[in-house]
Amino acid sequence: MSVRRALTPVLLAVCSLAGGGCSTTQFAASSTVGIIGQAMPAIERYRDPDLAEEGIPASIATMEGLLQIRPDDAVLRSLIARAYGSYAFGFLEDHMEQALADDDDKTSDHFQKRASLAYTRCRELTLGTLSHWEEDDGGADGHIKKGLDAWTAYLKKFDNVEKQLPTLFWGAYCWGRYIGINRDDVNALADLPYVNALADRVFTLDPTYWGYAPHALRAGLIGTAPAQLGGKPEEAKKEFEVAINATGGKNLMYLVLEAQIVAVALQDRALYKKLLDTTLAAPMDLDVNLRLVNQLAKRRAERYLADIDHLFAPVEPPATQAPEAPAPPAAPAAAPTAKPAPAAKPAR
Repeated sequence: MSVRRALTPVLLAVCSLAGGGCSTTQFAASSTVGIIGQAMPAIERYRDPDLAEEGIPASIATMEGLLQIRPDDAVLRSLIARAYGSYAFGFLEDHMEQALADDDDKTSDHFQKRASLAYTRCRELTLGTLSHWEEDDGGADGHIKKGLDAWTAYLKKFDNVEKQLPTLFWGAYCWGRYIGINRDDVNALADLPYVNALADRVFTLDPTYWGYAPHALRAGLIGTAPAQLGGKPEEAKKEFEVAINATGGKNLMYLVLEAQIVAVALQDRALYKKLLDTTLAAPMDLDVNLRLVNQLAKRRAERYLADIDHLFAPVEPPATQAPEAPAPPAAPAAAPTAKPAPAAKPAR
């Protein structure tokens, strides 16, 4: 059964109860949010990325509908933000990149716009939740307008790991991804220090969250930033390796991102090929809870590997050594000097 079909009865049930009284509606909506939260990890075990891509929009539509009933539900808002962020990165950006590889600018622009809209909605949801929690002085947007110091101070108000960390993480993730696919927009790039501050707050609260994702998030931000905005590919490499080693190399997307971001920036062709070859050779069930993301990683790895000669200088064959010149023949041994004949004795 597809995710779309599975969620249809849930959506219909919520709609049918919407006119049945406030308390009944709220109870039904609250229960549905709990069910969705518990069921969401199931999609991460899918073997078929196309089936997941078809189903996720239905779950987003369901949750957006629930949000009309429970607009201040932080858990629901975080689930929707996660769905938008995952869908945009896993599928919309993937189609965008494939279109670029095919020299199809029109299709690439289409998917870039769709991904940007998804990331924008994710940012709107997460920053809106922060403002609901701490609304003084204009909430999140008000502190952003006041400058980086005010924003950094505002973020320190959020210290509840269990309740607030998911919102902070998905806010940083989606905002950062938006900048990543809109690097020709100076206004987007100007937001990078604010995203870094948000990512730093996430890292401070729990660097192990969601499979060490804060390490990969930090790596992506400092690895893709221009040098004048703090780009540090060597440090990004260390962050990726922490995430890869801590998860036993089971999240193949970390390997692919390190190849795409770090190996290209450092022009390390050998590292690039090693990471992508490892990804392609890994079994599908390397981790059953990461089946979907690993299939998506393999799809990217295959495309990136095919592009290796456009990203790196070709490998030069080892220089052929000229044969050594033959040693000059040894000088012939000097002929022995003949002893002079004894002088003849004078005749008497």
